[in-house]
Amino acid sequence: ETFPTSQMVLGSGRLLARGACAVLGGGLAVYAAGAGEGVVCASAAGAKHLDPWIERWKVNKTSWHVEAPHKSLVKFSEKLLPTGKEAVFFPLCGKTVDMPFLASAGHAVVGVDCAVEAREQTIADQNAKVVGTSSAGGFTTSDLDVNGARFKYVVGDYFSMTPATAGTFDAAFDRGSLVAIDPPMREGYAATLGPLIKPAGKILLVTVYHDPFADGRLGPPFSVEDSDVKRLFSDSFTVEMLHEEDNMLGEQRGCTFFKERVYLLTKKAGFLSRLWGA
Repeated sequence: ETFPTSQMVLGSGRLLARGACAVLGGGLAVYAAGAGEGVVCASAAGAKHLDPWIERWKVNKTSWHVEAPHKSLVKFSEKLLPTGKEAVFFPLCGKTVDMPFLASAGHAVVGVDCAVEAREQTIADQNAKVVGTSSAGGFTTSDLDVNGARFKYVVGDYFSMTPATAGTFDAAFDRGSLVAIDPPMREGYAATLGPLIKPAGKILLVTVYHDPFADGRLGPPFSVEDSDVKRLFSDSFTVEMLHEEDNMLGEQRGCTFFKERVYLLTKKAGFLSRLWGA
């Protein structure tokens, strides 16, 4: 596939030459896109990186799901959503109740997940009405209504989203997304998310920091160090850690330590952000 070459873009801390392709871990390729489109992330091997998550949804292995609005979103909502009427993006949204929670407060909410089953479980669990459905560019968008709170649920490959296909947002909430994907895919994740956030827009990012599980596995959820967050985002965002606390999941997984950290990322409005598709 041919991509426009009219500008350079910033991809996870480095500049990519116009028209260049950087192959990242996990089979993802990041291409320099056209003006105003930031970066385009595609799978070098089709969409195989989605298969494990689609299978988890098919067999209902969704232990990460939280039945109530996330405590960090509630606690720091004024920092993330200062005007009270933001356009909010949920990457890898699953069936989170945070979407209707914010929609009911008047925000324009859009979530994306790769699994049709995630959308169907959202509809069933939250007794949502499907107001409308449309398909374009490999994405299927459903307008859902939960007790009068409307939001959009997009089924498709998050890593293929650009401002041209998804628009841009005032804010995003990530609880369980960055920590879920394989670490080699983090650069592609950040390179996709960055251009979707408007200048001065904010991301509330919840990560975990832990040693290996008792069985030797490293995740998911995978540990994210403070240096990882800064490496992925600090060129185009200011990075502020808002909170850190011990999490009981560590005891369940046999870790000697397991901390949950909450960051507020604020999009810069300078030169580098403009290169990254602001």
